[in-house]
Amino acid sequence: MEQLLRLIGNGSIAPAWSGAFSSATVGLAGVCVLSISAAAFAAEALAAQQTPGGLGRSFDTLVDLVVIGLLGVTADPLFSVGLYFLLWHAWRHMRLLGPVVADVQPDTTATLGRSLVRIHTAALPLLLPTWGALFANWWFLSESHSWRDLALLSLVVYLVVTPSHDVLIDVLRARTRATQSSTPRRSAEIPQSCVAQSTCCSS
Repeated sequence: MEQLLRLIGNGSIAPAWSGAFSSATVGLAGVCVLSISAAAFAAEALAAQQTPGGLGRSFDTLVDLVVIGLLGVTADPLFSVGLYFLLWHAWRHMRLLGPVVADVQPDTTATLGRSLVRIHTAALPLLLPTWGALFANWWFLSESHSWRDLALLSLVVYLVVTPSHDVLIDVLRARTRATQSSTPRRSAEIPQSCVAQSTCCSS
């Protein structure tokens, strides 16, 4: 976080942030986040017992939280965040968005390939401007133009697009619900938004 603040602040950290990221402060924040996550998961698991498939969704959420926790403990923070999003979080979206965006259930290698192509093609109007803004900021803010600086700035993008991403999931879920009766093959409904689960895509 200090490196990110220095990058955005052109090499300096504002006095108000000085010392805010000491080991003790970060450790306390971690304990607070862990406690809140455990409480949110317990509340969701209890509520999910009243809905069909609720226990399965709670189990998926628990797996996500365990994966995030193990990565955070065993790997560099920047590496663990990237690894989680690229190799876990992103792929779980394919099964949920395939029936809605790509009009196919990605349950085989062939249908997964078609889903990937169609979903990424549909995402280009949002993806290209986002990449453009990211690379422009990297070019002007990073003196060394290092890959690490690019990764740090990507975190800022994640912070901006995650809330809108969650809203998009809700919109797709509502659209799927509205067309379920007329389109049987789209019976896999997009789940409720899951900001509290930190995953946005548990099924």
